[in-house]
Amino acid sequence: MKSALIHRVGILAATLLLASSLAAAAPVLQTAGGRATGVQDLVVGGINYDVSFAFGSYDSAFGSSVPTFFGSPSGSLEAMNAIWSLLNGSSYEVGWNTDRPSGSVVVPYKGTDTAFTARQIGYDDDAGTVWHNNVGDFGGPKDTDSGFRNRAFAVFTVDPVNNNVPEPGSAALVGLALLGLGLSRRKPR
Repeated sequence: MKSALIHRVGILAATLLLASSLAAAAPVLQTAGGRATGVQDLVVGGINYDVSFAFGSYDSAFGSSVPTFFGSPSGSLEAMNAIWSLLNGSSYEVGWNTDRPSGSVVVPYKGTDTAFTARQIGYDDDAGTVWHNNVGDFGGPKDTDSGFRNRAFAVFTVDPVNNNVPEPGSAALVGLALLGLGLSRRKPR
């Protein structure tokens, strides 16, 4: 009886270890003062990103670095749809124009030395509470923020903690869970 109980506890412990090591973090919309400021744990193309919304010019948002989805129209579309799924139905605005509810998020995917093209979604200021998915091309100059008061560049950073690539600690947990399952399969005496 005692060994059967140990056997069941071993199976339960191994299952819990395995489940906790494989669990993925759900994306979270980050906000401050009624405005969306970014997204934590957004998965795009199997990679987990933390996203911040940067205002100003393209140059001020990205500096000399290349935006994550440059050269990948399909990747930028997937990223934009993932962001839109979080903003859709929310009352959070993006932008810093206080005249009216407004704002847009853009994900650049191509450009020249002086201009860029991006995917864009926007806040529906007619209804005042709903985002609309007008994913399409939007472009502008790289070096000016004129006209970008309500547009935030989505800046993606790979999240090393919650990425789909197992860290050594996660791999060790999976190994322990599998070892526990293997040992628990032995017949109790």
